Amino acid sequence: MEIITVEDLQAFNPEINEVTAKGMIADAIAQARLAAPCLTDEDKLSEDQRAQYKAILRAAIIRWEDAGSGAASSEMLVGGRFTQQRVIGSPGQRRGLLWPSEIDLLRQICGTGRRAGTVDVTPIQTPTSLWNNPDAWTPMYR
Repeated sequence: MEIITVEDLQAFNPEINEVTAKGMIADAIAQARLAAPCLTDEDKLSEDQRAQYKAILRAAIIRWEDAGSGAASSEMLVGGRFTQQRVIGSPGQRRGLLWPSEIDLLRQICGTGRRAGTVDVTPIQTPTSLWNNPDAWTPMYR
């Protein structure tokens, strides 16, 4: 059973090409499995884990499709001595399909994600009072 299908993507973007979508799905799954190796055996995932995995992949693929090829195109409008240039697209370098936050979520599905925690480094002290430790009492003024 496939984790994500072309129909899953077309529900959000009906104009997506089937051949392109299959390639994008294959790329997304490969990158997800590289980031979180437990995802290679999808049969061991619970229904909730499968749903989370699918949602992360779908969001990344739809974002990738919306961004297009990444090539920039420009349009220049001239009116008398005024000009206006519009740049459409993002000419920046593509860094990867999955965002770091999505990689963290995929790793959490496997149980290996980064987790916030606290470490208490204060020494453990037994409570003292003036009644059971008379040496603890010191006068405030001398």
